[in-house]
Amino acid sequence: MEIEMSGVHYHISSATKEHIYKKTQHFEKMGHLLDRIHISIKASNTSGHESHEVHLHGKLAWHHAPAIDIYRTSDNLWGAIDDTFEAFSIALNKHKHKHKDIHHERILFDDEHA
Repeated sequence: MEIEMSGVHYHISSATKEHIYKKTQHFEKMGHLLDRIHISIKASNTSGHESHEVHLHGKLAWHHAPAIDIYRTSDNLWGAIDDTFEAFSIALNKHKHKHKDIHHERILFDDEHA
């Protein structure tokens, strides 16, 4: 599995990278075959209030697998990362069994905007 991380106006610390790696390892232990995951962290500071937007783009390693995009924003970076992976798990389980034989270009799962 390929794991890519990038920061927009944000340097990703080694502790945060380790946290993300542990999350992806947990997914593999749960039996989810992941082809690649890209995590993008965007920091913003509005009126002295810092927040982080975490975007997870995941591609699953099964035939006709969808790409799943999850967005979460929080002032707690690791909380946003955890919420992002939780939503990814929900989206994965929701669509894995339901649409096994249907090709999807992309699934956008952002219940903040739903």
